[in-house]
Amino acid sequence: PAGGKGEKLLMWFRADLRLHDHPALKYVEQHGSAVLPLFTFDPRQFGKTSFGFAKTGRYRAEFLIEAVDQLRKRLRDIGSDLIIREGKPEEVIVNLCKQNGIRKVVYHREVCFEEQEVEQKLQKALEKGRIEHKALWSNTLYDVEDLPFAVEKMPDVYSKFRDMVKDKGQIREPLPAPKKLPRTIDCESGRLPTLSDLGLGSEPPRKLKAERFTGGEIDAMGRLERYIAEAKRNSGTASSHLGADFSCKISPWLALGCVSPRRIHQELKKRNVVPEVRIARHFLPLEKDTKRSFFPEQISKSTTYFELVWRDFFRFITLKYGASRLRTGTTSAAGTRAQALTSSGIKEQMMSAAH
Repeated sequence: PAGGKGEKLLMWFRADLRLHDHPALKYVEQHGSAVLPLFTFDPRQFGKTSFGFAKTGRYRAEFLIEAVDQLRKRLRDIGSDLIIREGKPEEVIVNLCKQNGIRKVVYHREVCFEEQEVEQKLQKALEKGRIEHKALWSNTLYDVEDLPFAVEKMPDVYSKFRDMVKDKGQIREPLPAPKKLPRTIDCESGRLPTLSDLGLGSEPPRKLKAERFTGGEIDAMGRLERYIAEAKRNSGTASSHLGADFSCKISPWLALGCVSPRRIHQELKKRNVVPEVRIARHFLPLEKDTKRSFFPEQISKSTTYFELVWRDFFRFITLKYGASRLRTGTTSAAGTRAQALTSSGIKEQMMSAAH
């Protein structure tokens, strides 16, 4: 606990760049006597794929830099700090632990191949140095422990998954942001890298005609507030497909964990907002049995909750079948099934909008 007895901890931030609804920070708050909050820019994320494409473009990198900078400011506002490094996490973290006498690392689990690969390398390095690690779950609407089934037995079809979690699942209340953390371990805080430092050129990204999004928790909540206000103002009216507010556009912030799915759900629910998404007719199939279109010219459907459930579905299905199978394209039955689910997901999503 802050200021009390506990462990010296390293808090490794990943795709969870926020203070609110943060289980790992809650653990630090409850169990730490001192903490070293860390974000490391992994050079492997700014290289090329095996096909020669950039893993991280300049706009995404700029958004990430902004989100990390905002997280540092948020932590400093509550008397803490964010240590920033460039390097492989499995090397940077172990070195910082050894230099500062830290015996446990706390972080959130991820489900995709490269992230899990980094976790495995880190765990091996920590075990070699006799350093403990605590991996917690976050970044889904439904917590993995609250699903009405074991992950390995989850339905392979989205509609079944959706119906089961809707009827029997439990959505936890989002955790409040900490007002204070254990003292920050004295360490050089480090400099926020530039695009040039990350190998993405020295020129700033060109200005876009569309609305520019800024990374960070504060901007994520501002975007959500704006969407809620627009949804309430236009309730019951046809929404445009163009402009900044025809949809929530919260995905960039969700991807970096600047806002949690549970916080989005909570805000929409307590404001009694039922946002609408319009689905154009030409995207939608015909109903085979009746030989008529399921759909009029446009159909409005309350989808924010269900889009968050879709997001959960793909994270849990990746966890079920194993990220390595999805990445390598294995020909095993499980891998083939998982790949088929991914390719057919959009079609089923369109169909489910009719019901």
